[in-house]
Amino acid sequence: MKFGVYLKEHTRPGWEEHYLEYDKLKEIVKALTKTELGLPQMDVKDYTTSLTVQGQAPTFSGKLGTKDVSQEDFFKAIDRNVQKIGNFTALQVKQSQKLLGNLESDVDVALQNNMPDLQLQSLEIRAKEIGDTFLDLEKYININYTGFYKILKKHDKNLPSTPARQFYMARLHQTPWI
Repeated sequence: MKFGVYLKEHTRPGWEEHYLEYDKLKEIVKALTKTELGLPQMDVKDYTTSLTVQGQAPTFSGKLGTKDVSQEDFFKAIDRNVQKIGNFTALQVKQSQKLLGNLESDVDVALQNNMPDLQLQSLEIRAKEIGDTFLDLEKYININYTGFYKILKKHDKNLPSTPARQFYMARLHQTPWI
């Protein structure tokens, strides 16, 4: 199964806009690939792994519809997605921790006041919902991490003159949400 389809099928309802924009990134890679195929072949010694030194002439860009796209656009899109996913993950963790703190307080009150079983069951249901949210968040992180790996692998395979996977995967491991 193609990863783009897998990603769409495994998104949590309500969180769709917070996932990796895999299809957009893939389109940028395709546009850049078409351009690179038309460039004169370079010797391996001309390739660079530095992201501060351009491996191609400044004219290295492609067309995405009517818009010109460049390697810089791809890298900026990757950075935006990393930031977006990090912000959403931090927000979800903060909200879940708050819910968990409230639940702990309610459990303490319920145990001190010998609450009926019905109220304890409602607390148990809340605890399960919080646990399910944490599991969904873990799945969200895993699928986005996989998406970054796959799109960067696709980038490096199709655009070998500017490899980026190793650099960005190392950066991902330094983010708080990994």
